[in-house]
Amino acid sequence: MIHEWWGLNDHVKHWADRLASDGYAALAVDLYGGVVATNPDDALKAMKAVDPAKAVPILQAAEKFLREDAREVEEGRVARLVLRRRDVAAARARLEDARRLRRV
Repeated sequence: MIHEWWGLNDHVKHWADRLASDGYAALAVDLYGGVVATNPDDALKAMKAVDPAKAVPILQAAEKFLREDAREVEEGRVARLVLRRRDVAAARARLEDARRLRRV
């Protein structure tokens, strides 16, 4: 899971735990380096501070961890959930570009 603009707060952690308890492989990724906003101004500031050059490797490491995790996960119980729109769309596009480059 990738947090919304507030950061990796208790709400996001709760949903990751809930998905895991339902048998999904779940991991809550922090793209704000521990910053959790409590008001819209701070949330916007934290969102704008995300460096795609740092965020993409974090997302790649999260995906690798989940793919290589030795714990038993029910077949078909892997989902990708995105809770934040703008930054995640850019990070996802960069991740897809990196995947294409590795295939070449």
